[in-house]
Amino acid sequence: MGSSFKNYIKGYLPGVLNALGDPKTFKCQSARQCMNTWADVCGYREFFGGDILLDALKNNSVTLRSELWTWLAEKLPLIPSKSIPADELKCLLLVLYTSLEDRNASVRSASEKAVLGFMMHLGYASMYGACEKLKV
Repeated sequence: MGSSFKNYIKGYLPGVLNALGDPKTFKCQSARQCMNTWADVCGYREFFGGDILLDALKNNSVTLRSELWTWLAEKLPLIPSKSIPADELKCLLLVLYTSLEDRNASVRSASEKAVLGFMMHLGYASMYGACEKLKV
């Protein structure tokens, strides 16, 4: 597909994220491999544009949320800083903090691992500022 495929990622990403949440492991692994290939060829910026990831993380699928947080935990530390707009990551913070208190242990564990990547890109002040918006 080449690097020109980045124009189409936003159209195909919701379907791939849906497959990422599939309980069948071969579908989940294929979706993860697809996302990794897209990211390697086209870059990561297109993944964070719009509310595609936010909508996926608000989904009730435990498998999807767990796999997506795990993917973000692996990829965010590898992405050069300032390559993703901070506003695109900040909109995911409230969902991240909510996932830290999720009932499911795999979602909690995966979101805990993702905190480091968010901290690397946003910094302490932004992370702390988002805590003030949480409902007690």
